[in-house]
Amino acid sequence: KVKGEGGIPRTVGFWLNTFIMFFYLCAEGSLTGWLVTYFQDEGIFPAAIATAMQSFLWIMILLGRLMCAIVSTKMNKSVLILILGLAMTAFFILMITVSNPVVIFLALLGVGFSMSGIYPTTLSSMDTRYNSSTIATGTCIGTATIGAIAMPIIIGQVAERAGLAGGIATISIALFVMVALMIFKLARSRRGLI
Repeated sequence: KVKGEGGIPRTVGFWLNTFIMFFYLCAEGSLTGWLVTYFQDEGIFPAAIATAMQSFLWIMILLGRLMCAIVSTKMNKSVLILILGLAMTAFFILMITVSNPVVIFLALLGVGFSMSGIYPTTLSSMDTRYNSSTIATGTCIGTATIGAIAMPIIIGQVAERAGLAGGIATISIALFVMVALMIFKLARSRRGLI
C-alpha cells in the first residue's frame, strides 16, 4: 500500500509497471545513444544519413504519441501497451537482422512509432494512488531511469568484445523481458488488477 508521502509502494502492480518502464528505457536510451554510431560503423548508412535517421526516429515517436493519446482512451491500456511492445520488438529485430537499407529505414520508422506510447501509457495506467504520491512517482521514475543510464554502458562493454552489432543486439534481451512483463500486466488486468 501507499503510505502517504512517506512510504514506498510494495505492491506487485507498482513494481511491475516500474520495471516495464525500466526495460523500455533500457531500449530507448540505447537506441538514441548508439543508433548513429551503429549505422555508421556497420556501413549501413553514410554519416549524414545516419544522423538523419535519429531525427526520423524522433519524428515517429512524436507521431506515435499523438496516436496513443487518442487510442488509449478507447481501449484497454494493458492491451495497447502489449501491442506496442510486440511491435517495437519485432521492428527492432527486423532492423538489426536485415541488410537492405530501405527495409532498415522502414523498420526504424516502425520502432519509433511503436515505442512512442509505451512509457506514458504505462505510467498513466498505474493506480491513481501512486500517481498522486510524490514518493511513489519519484521512486517509479527514478528506478526506471536507471535503465536508460545502465544499458548504453552495458552495450559499450559488449561492443568492446563482440563488436557494436553484438552490443546493439543485447537491446533485444531488454525488449523480451519488457514484453514478458507486459503479458503479465495484461493477465493481471484481465483479473481486474492494476
